[in-house]
Amino acid sequence: MVDYVRAVKKPFTDITKLIVGVLLSMIPVVNWIAKGFILENSGLGKSKPSNKMPEWKNWGNLFVKGFLSTIITLIYALPALILLIYVISTALLSVLSISSIMGIVPSDFFENLLVLLGQSPEVIMQSFEHYLPLFMPTLIALTPALLIVFALALLALYVSPIAILTYIKTKKISSAFNLGLVFKKAFTLRYFILWIVTTIITGAITSVLVLIPFIGNATSYFIAGIIAFDLYGQIYNKI
Repeated sequence: MVDYVRAVKKPFTDITKLIVGVLLSMIPVVNWIAKGFILENSGLGKSKPSNKMPEWKNWGNLFVKGFLSTIITLIYALPALILLIYVISTALLSVLSISSIMGIVPSDFFENLLVLLGQSPEVIMQSFEHYLPLFMPTLIALTPALLIVFALALLALYVSPIAILTYIKTKKISSAFNLGLVFKKAFTLRYFILWIVTTIITGAITSVLVLIPFIGNATSYFIAGIIAFDLYGQIYNKI
């Protein structure tokens, strides 16, 4: 049984550790140390899970774990990114082609576009409605590709936690790409339900914490991360 209360309380069991995590999360590159600490809260590889956050130690090891977890996530997201680049480049070529037919040179088109973006919403909408018929065929043609991009991105978001935890448990990054093992664990009813609930919980917490001036993003990132990976860690060995 998943202990949701324990996971939500965990980031607040030690305020000093929480402050350190938030501060590290604010600094680019250094925030990989915070990410590694977040992953430690899964409890994988330890004798028994703890209700409290682990100690801040072995910072180099935390950095490596945080960095490699980012690489794992990026690799799983590559199919969506590659297809998105294709969609954007195709749309851009279509825009330039239509602009050429209309007698507008590319430099003038982009200059006019920048000017338009600085106008009021009403003016932007009027221009959009005026040119929409010209670009409608392209939009219709690219819609299936955009839907596939969305599906691939969602799949990467869904599978990545299991892939990362597989790496954390085995201490081998190659195991994160053992698709047979990763998909076997990811495509289970228990994980699906947990992923949905975790997404709702962390999404609600994030929507509140990001409102905090200056440190909101870092605070939400660290707290939501600890909660999420505590929950994922609880169920990993059970699926």
